Amino acid sequence: MDHGKLDSPLWNSATRWDKSHKDLKYFPVHLMGALSFGFDGLSRHLFFHDTLLGGETAGMNGTVEYVLRVLTHLKAHSKLPNHPTKRELHLQFDNCGDNKNWLVLGFAQLLVTSRLFTAVTVDFLPVGHTHENIDQMFRTVAGIVRHDKVSTMNTLPKLMGVLQAKLKAVQW
Repeated sequence: MDHGKLDSPLWNSATRWDKSHKDLKYFPVHLMGALSFGFDGLSRHLFFHDTLLGGETAGMNGTVEYVLRVLTHLKAHSKLPNHPTKRELHLQFDNCGDNKNWLVLGFAQLLVTSRLFTAVTVDFLPVGHTHENIDQMFRTVAGIVRHDKVSTMNTLPKLMGVLQAKLKAVQW
């Protein structure tokens, strides 16, 4: 999802580009999503953060952080594979620089070296993907964001609650 679509306050484009609003400062809020498929089917995870957390260059650190949080959540709920010889993790990322780098690949290697998994496979979605499960989830998010406008940072938690309820998602 385009990060600019969540910058607070959220207004429709006609209002946002109106000359009377041109000097307003927008507080950038990023939303990252993850889907996990496991023993009990599909789990959705949503991560909201601002650019103050690591700044604009936090991309690869954020990717590793999100994967780690999903794995921690799955472990806490006993949803990680526990077979003694076959514990495989398949990661599928968006095809961008934040996900295609040494830190993400090193983290995948660490998961194998630490024996949490016996194998980790990393795949990247094709450019222009539109029919993947994650795209469907963010289409739903975009519809909710358009309907429930966020005019101040105080209304962001309400939006997060709506997203959590409608998507049955884990919020971070």
